[in-house]
Amino acid sequence: MTRTHRVRGATRSLERFGEDIFDAVSRLPTAKMAFFPAGAQLRIRIARSERIDPEAFGRIVRVVVSAMTKA
Repeated sequence: MTRTHRVRGATRSLERFGEDIFDAVSRLPTAKMAFFPAGAQLRIRIARSERIDPEAFGRIVRVVVSAMTKA
């Protein structure tokens, strides 16, 4: 993820998501995520002519939900 995204803040808080979150977010290069104790927020900026890859979006949702249900 650090190749395509920057991590700001307490990086240790991302440990519960494992490497899967980095792989999932890297497929959406314009994505910005914020993580909170009770969940996550995903912001994706795309041009009107572009489409969001549903597989990439679904993968992020699955990774976050999986990590939250384990906590």
